[in-house]
Amino acid sequence: MEERPVPADVPVVFQESWRMFASGWTQYLTVMLIIYIPAWVISALLAVSLGLPIRMGATYNFTPGTSFGSLLGPAAIVMIIGAVLSAIESAAIVSLFDMQWHNQPLDWQEGIRRGLPFIWTIVATSVLVTLMTMVGFVLLIIPGVVVVFLMSLTVQAIVLDHMSVVAAITASSRAASRAFVPIVVIILTVLLAGLIVSFIFRGTGALADVISTVFNIILSIWSSIAMGLAYLHGSRLAPAGGTAPQGPSGGSPVQ
Repeated sequence: MEERPVPADVPVVFQESWRMFASGWTQYLTVMLIIYIPAWVISALLAVSLGLPIRMGATYNFTPGTSFGSLLGPAAIVMIIGAVLSAIESAAIVSLFDMQWHNQPLDWQEGIRRGLPFIWTIVATSVLVTLMTMVGFVLLIIPGVVVVFLMSLTVQAIVLDHMSVVAAITASSRAASRAFVPIVVIILTVLLAGLIVSFIFRGTGALADVISTVFNIILSIWSSIAMGLAYLHGSRLAPAGGTAPQGPSGGSPVQ
């Protein structure tokens, strides 16, 4: 299958990620909305069951007064459903990225279909990574941050290279360490862009919620594409004096 050259630096990662987003945003957005809408409905039902306010873009956050018993009831079930929906979304988005990377026609239905075989691996990996992150933060803040960074490419490893849980964690750690600068720049871009939008529309109530949600969806799509390129950057490009491993989606670097 034909594919693009692997991006070799941060400017190329940004340029290529925005170009890919611009050319395929309708298919990516369709997947996001198909998953987001039922996820939001489930979140709203959960909020009602716990007596919490319903907000656009709300996630599974609980007040200190939320009883432990209530969390073991409907909330636990809803969070499991949410985890599965999140895995379907992530797998479908990365599958679309893989199709686009190999210059195949983009189709949201095909993206979801290709991603479905990976959802349980993604869920299992997410659980393990969450536990590792919690242990890291319990030990100290820095180890927790390091775990989050090193595990940031696990979904890409699972979907793009068809890896198991342990193999994906290992591959993510290796690729993230090699693609340190692109990943840091992507993360900072997402954080700063979110803060700027929140600051601009602060105090506008429901309008701020709607604008923030739409912006976050767009930003999430772009960051998924950019992280896919970062994974290729870290897993396909040879380190100094060495040879990079080649997975199902090999490629040559572009300078």
